[in-house]
Amino acid sequence: MTDGSLMPKIMEDRKSGVCELTDPRMTRFFMTLGEAVALVRRAAESAPAGSVLIPVLPSVRVTDVIAALAPDCEVKVIGIRGAEKIHECMVSADEAPIADRFGSDYCLGLPTPKGIGGAYDSGTNPDVLSVEAIRERTPQAMAEAG
Repeated sequence: MTDGSLMPKIMEDRKSGVCELTDPRMTRFFMTLGEAVALVRRAAESAPAGSVLIPVLPSVRVTDVIAALAPDCEVKVIGIRGAEKIHECMVSADEAPIADRFGSDYCLGLPTPKGIGGAYDSGTNPDVLSVEAIRERTPQAMAEAG
């Protein structure tokens, strides 16, 4: 998954019947296109100038995304490559003290931040989607898989 596009990569791998996985521990945040558009609108309409808005999202295990989108595929573990990370990090431990809640999001750059108590990454996020929830949230991908 070198280009950062997990779902298209799985859908492409599905055609061969073998999905490549660099590490079974991998997790990522999950955002639909509609959620991405809504984030951009929130950032443009209400975030303070110069701040960074970070969405609060559910996480997924990459193995669960493969199970949801390509359940009949063999999974081939190929090993982690280059700068690839096991977990996706949106707020580092160094940034956590200067982050704060801003509506339904986190924000960096508020005048008096309270901090968020620790890093925000997909591996420690308590909100993890199940295989069924991934399927429910990916109707276009599932239609293409059908």
